[in-house]
Amino acid sequence: MKKFLVVFLAAMMAVACLKDGPTNSHQYNLLATFEYVNDYDIPTQFGDDSLYVDDVIGLGMVWNDVAFLHKLNEDKKTVKGGFVLSCLKGRVCKEGYEADPVKDLYRVNAPVDSSRTYMVFVDAGVEDMMPAHDVEFYNDQYGTCLVGGCFVNVPVYVAFAASKEFKDGDALVLKATGLRDGKVTAEKSMELITCTEGKVVIPEMWKVFDLKELGDIQYIDFDVQSSNPKVPEVFCMDNFGARVSLEY
Repeated sequence: MKKFLVVFLAAMMAVACLKDGPTNSHQYNLLATFEYVNDYDIPTQFGDDSLYVDDVIGLGMVWNDVAFLHKLNEDKKTVKGGFVLSCLKGRVCKEGYEADPVKDLYRVNAPVDSSRTYMVFVDAGVEDMMPAHDVEFYNDQYGTCLVGGCFVNVPVYVAFAASKEFKDGDALVLKATGLRDGKVTAEKSMELITCTEGKVVIPEMWKVFDLKELGDIQYIDFDVQSSNPKVPEVFCMDNFGARVSLEY
């Protein structure tokens, strides 16, 4: 009889736990380095100087519980707007170099060994050419995603165009907006390129973009604003970090 009571009480406690809420929890530090393309040996199969998109579903690339989204053209090989994964070897745009407006738009303006793979974000500026959101924590119903930050830079062609076209007061500005349950959590901006007293300041290495102010997010929307229409509204991103907590 005692054995039956113990088993019965244990069963009742288990049911009570299920009714009360989640029974499993998991917390971890997410660091999206985007190096997983190398784990699958994609560079060997398709070349280590290439671009990659989600040509199966067509929505974007996933790193653990976070997705980096894009909108593709009908060929499912090229991006209208949003993120594209780049394996293009970096280079620093110096005076005398004529940048390619196509391939160098997806090549980071940094030394060749600074990053093997990274994301390039294209701000098409037209709603129907962009995904609904740019970054998504798609398990938001099970927990929280506290954003830490990421590394940012500009593509070679953007650096080249700014060096030619920017005048005093011009700038390329990146803004990140956090969203949760349809409400803005916070916004954070950063100047990527500036021009003061005739000098155009262009990053030649990755810079930290601190996004902790965004807090617990469901989505992040990026907005790249160029004061000169001849300078494309594009930026590069690497090492996206966040603290993820899940209960289920």
